[in-house]
Amino acid sequence: MNILYCRECNIELNTVNAVPLYGVQKERYSTPFHQICKSCLREQRHTRKVNIVREYKIEGCSTCGYKKNMAALEFHHVNGNKDANISNMIWKQNSIKNLRRELDKCILLCSNCHRELHNPQLNI
Repeated sequence: MNILYCRECNIELNTVNAVPLYGVQKERYSTPFHQICKSCLREQRHTRKVNIVREYKIEGCSTCGYKKNMAALEFHHVNGNKDANISNMIWKQNSIKNLRRELDKCILLCSNCHRELHNPQLNI
């Protein structure tokens, strides 16, 4: 049997660190694994999710238009229609489809507008 290496980091793939093929894929290919290790695949998915979130943040705050720093922009779930926390969805094994579905339930607010929305009783 040929030794397989991750196409990203070049480590040798084995049953512990390789991503296994399932179903039809397993029958189609001569190896039981994808040619990428679990760590590299996780990093690729994380990067893809982060880029999707950045796309949603490009327009800036939907209330005041702020868009100077992405770290100051937050997602607000409209009508309490929240199934998951966006930041958790980026790090955990959620599909991109589910991430987009959750993002579509939100409006983008800067941290100041978000605090004001949640705490109207504190207005001066």
